[in-house]
Amino acid sequence: MKKLVLISICVFLSFGVLFILKGEKNHMMPRDAQGYVCVKTLDDVYSIYPKTVDEIKKRSQEVQAEVRKLIDGIVALPVEKYSKETVLYALDRALSYCGVELGILELVHSAYDDMALRAAAEEQELILKSLILDKVTNNKPLYDVCKAYALSSSKDGLSSAERLFLDEVLADFKKSALLLQALLKNFKTTYQRLKMSCIGSVWASALLVILK
Repeated sequence: MKKLVLISICVFLSFGVLFILKGEKNHMMPRDAQGYVCVKTLDDVYSIYPKTVDEIKKRSQEVQAEVRKLIDGIVALPVEKYSKETVLYALDRALSYCGVELGILELVHSAYDDMALRAAAEEQELILKSLILDKVTNNKPLYDVCKAYALSSSKDGLSSAERLFLDEVLADFKKSALLLQALLKNFKTTYQRLKMSCIGSVWASALLVILK
């Protein structure tokens, strides 16, 4: 019985040492063709979560580069090149690349006990969210491509899932535009009130410059 317990402890410790040794390697997380996590081996499991501040930054930089390349590629497409592969799949890949990494960073930021790792994760989390806002949500040329593709996509044989994804993308763009319009309306109302109040024309003029 003692021998069995001893053997069990040795096996447990061996796996523990193996995990630590593997964890020290900065494996880049494997992804499938669309940018989602792709786990096939034990090494792949170890690589999902970053172990160092440098790894967090490096992974974020790679995601940023991939997202920019994909979105810029979509926007630069000539109309005759629009297809579900060049528009829908490329956009889905950009969103999944960023979304997967954001989910991991949020977990590191909220659950890790290493304060340096948490701080680095929070910093890169904000950078990636800003990137999505700039390159996707507020990207008018990208919306124009998606809208034009939607009008001509009937010949592309979209599946119900692909059509749903396209509809949701366009709906998200419209929501962002409506929100922006509401903000601008509030700003303009504030400008008119300032202009008529005793605060003076200097503040009103400054606000008008911002609106322009």
